[in-house]
Amino acid sequence: MPTNRLGRSPRGWLRRLTVLSLAVFGLAAAAQDLESLIVDRAVGPDGQEIVGIKTLPIPVRPAGFATNVVKTYPKTAKTLATPSFDWTYGCSATSAGMMFGYYDRNGYPDFYTGPVDGGVCPLTNEIWGKSTYGTTTCGNCPIVATKQGVDARATKGHVDDYWYATDSAVDPYYTGSWTQHSPLDCAGDFMGTNQYRNYGNVDGATTFYWNPNGDPLYDYDPASGRDGCHGMRLFVESCGYTVPANGNYNQYIYGYEGNTKGFTFAQYMDEIDANRPVLIQVEGHTMLGVGYDDASNKVYLHDTWDYLVHEMTWGGSYSGMAHYGVTVFQLASSSSGLSVTPNSLTPSAVVGSSPANGSFSLSATSGSIAYTITDNVDWLSCSPSSGTATTTAQTITVAYSASTLAVGIHTAVITVSGGGENREVTVALTITSGGGGTFSVSPSTLEPTSTVGSSPANDSFSLSATSGSIAYTITDNVDWLSCSPSSGTTTTVQTITVAYSASTLAVGIHTAVITVSGGGQTQEVTVTLTISGATDFTVTIGTPFEFTSPVDSAKKPTVYVVNGKKKISAKVTGFDSSTRVVSCQWTAKIAAGTYTLEAKVGKLTGTVSSNFVVAPPVIYNIEDKENSTRTLVGEYFGFAKPTVCFEYYKPGKTKPSKLKCSIGKDAYSTSEVTFKYNAKALEKIKALGVDITISIENKISKDYYAYDY
Repeated sequence: MPTNRLGRSPRGWLRRLTVLSLAVFGLAAAAQDLESLIVDRAVGPDGQEIVGIKTLPIPVRPAGFATNVVKTYPKTAKTLATPSFDWTYGCSATSAGMMFGYYDRNGYPDFYTGPVDGGVCPLTNEIWGKSTYGTTTCGNCPIVATKQGVDARATKGHVDDYWYATDSAVDPYYTGSWTQHSPLDCAGDFMGTNQYRNYGNVDGATTFYWNPNGDPLYDYDPASGRDGCHGMRLFVESCGYTVPANGNYNQYIYGYEGNTKGFTFAQYMDEIDANRPVLIQVEGHTMLGVGYDDASNKVYLHDTWDYLVHEMTWGGSYSGMAHYGVTVFQLASSSSGLSVTPNSLTPSAVVGSSPANGSFSLSATSGSIAYTITDNVDWLSCSPSSGTATTTAQTITVAYSASTLAVGIHTAVITVSGGGENREVTVALTITSGGGGTFSVSPSTLEPTSTVGSSPANDSFSLSATSGSIAYTITDNVDWLSCSPSSGTTTTVQTITVAYSASTLAVGIHTAVITVSGGGQTQEVTVTLTISGATDFTVTIGTPFEFTSPVDSAKKPTVYVVNGKKKISAKVTGFDSSTRVVSCQWTAKIAAGTYTLEAKVGKLTGTVSSNFVVAPPVIYNIEDKENSTRTLVGEYFGFAKPTVCFEYYKPGKTKPSKLKCSIGKDAYSTSEVTFKYNAKALEKIKALGVDITISIENKISKDYYAYDY
C-alpha cells in the first residue's frame, strides 16, 4: 500500500466519508497550525461538518521552550493525585494511560492487575524501564501499550505488533506475517495508536474527531478508522466498567477560531472538582490536565515528557503549541466503595510553625464499609483514624506538626483502606522562609558534558553564609540530577555536590535549574548539560537526521562523511545556534557501509558518529496487485524515488538484461514501493526459461529478491 510522508493512504478508512484526523506528530520541533494538519472533511449524521485532524508524534519536548514546572501551589489551587508517565509510544495513549492509572488507584482496580505494587498502578512508569529505537527512547507501561517481556508478559503485545520506529508506517506483525495479539488489552490497542494497517496511524500517532462549530462530539465511531476517545471507551468496557451516556466526548475550547459553543475553563474546573482528569489537546500534542488555579486561569498538567507537574494558561500555548480542545471522559460509579473529597490538600506555613488543621470528607457509595486511615510521614495525623463509612459523609480532620520542617515543599500520602479498596489523599505542604541570615552561591552556572548513554562526573558549588546562620533547602526541576546535602544549616561555607544520572538522555542540550532557598532568599544555579558523541545513524537517500554539533560554535557547521581521502557532504537543512542542534538530510551517492560523520566550523572539527551506516534496501515480500502492478514491502527504501527492474541473463550472456518498471509520483515510501511493468514483455522473457530477479536501487546500492515464475 503506497503512502506519503504524512502517512496518507488510498485505503477505505481515509475515504471522503471519514473525518478529519489530527495526528499528534512528535518529531516536529515547531508547532504546526491546526489547519495544516487537516486531511479530510465530512458531513456528520446531523448534517454538520465533522473535521478530523491527523496527529503527529512528539517523543521529546521541543527545544527552546520553558518547562513551566510548578514549584509551589497557591491557596486557590486544586490538583488530583494522578500517576505521571513519560512518553510511551504516543502522547495520546500515554495521557489516557495516566487517566486510567488514576482511576485504578481510586475505586476502579481492574485497569491494572499486574505484579507491580500488589496490582495497583504505580505513580510513575519508571519501574517498567525504557526501550530505545534508534534516537527515540520510549517509556514502558502495560496500561498504555503492552510489550513482551514487560510486566511479566510472555507473549507479543501492542509494541511487538505495531511499533517499528517513530513516524513509521511499518507494522511488524504484517511484515513478519504473524497474527496480531488477541484479545486487545491496553489503551493503545483500542485507541488505534501506532496501527497503520488497521487505522492509518503511523507510529506515535492517534486520531481524534471534532465538531468545528464548538459542539461536543460524543463517542464518535466512524465507519472506518478509529476515534481515540471512542477507543478509550472500548478499553474501559473491556476492563468491566461502563461509561454513561454522553460521558465521553471531544470538544473545541470556547473562543478557539471564534466559536461561542466551546468547552470553558469553568467546565474544566467542574471536572477536576468531580475528581475527573481531562485530556488537554494542543496543536500537535496531547497532555493530561490534573488541576487548576482559579485565580490565574492556570491548568496544571502532566506533559508526557517527564514525571513533574507543569502549568499552562487556559486557552494559551504549551511549548509553542496552541490549546484548542479537550477530551472529556467520565466513568459510571462502581457498585460500591469508599469516596474521599477532596483527594488533595495544599497547606502552607512559615518555617518554625504549623498550618491550621485541614480536612476531607469520607463516605461509602452504598451500604457501610469499615475503614482505617494511615499515612507515610511523621508530621501529620488524621482523626478519626478508623471507623465505619456510610452514605452520609463524615469529616476527617488532618492535623499538622511541621515546626521542624525546612523551607520547601513536603509531600505526603494519606491512605484510606476499606472494602478491599484504597483511596488516597495527597498532601503538598509548602514551608516558606520567615527571615534569617543571607547567603550566596558560587558558581551560578554549571556546564557538564557527556556522550549518549553515560553520565558526567559529579560537579559542585559552594553555598556561603554571608551573615548569620542559614537554614537552606535545595530543589531542582529535572529527574537527571540530585544535590547532596539537599537541606541543612550553615554559618560558613557548605559544599553542595551535584550528581548526574544522564544515561537515558538523548543527544542534545538539556537544561535544569537548581534552586537554593533560605533566610527569605532564593538563588539559582543553572545547569546546561550537553549530550553528544557516540550516536548511531542508519540512512539512505533522503533520510533526515539531527545531532548536537560537537564543535562549540554558534555558526552553522559543514557536515560530511569521511570515505578514505574523500569527504562526502551531507545537506544541512537547519541549525539552532542556541542549542547547536544540526538538522541534516542524506542526499549523497555512496556505497552502503559504515562511515565516520564529522562536523566542521572554520578550522575546528569534531566527530559526530563513528557508526554512520549507509544502508541498502531490504525486501520482505512481494504482493500481487491488479494485472501489471506489484508492490514490494520492506524497509530503508529511502525517501527518493527508487528504480525497479526485472533482471535476467540471456542464454550465453554474462551481463544482465533489464526490463524497467515505472513508479508513480506517490507510489513509494520508506516501507513500500508499487510499480507497473509491461506484461507482454515479461511473458516473452519468461518464455526464455531463464531465472528472473527483481532489483530495487535507491542510488546507493542494490538488494535482490528472487521471484519464482
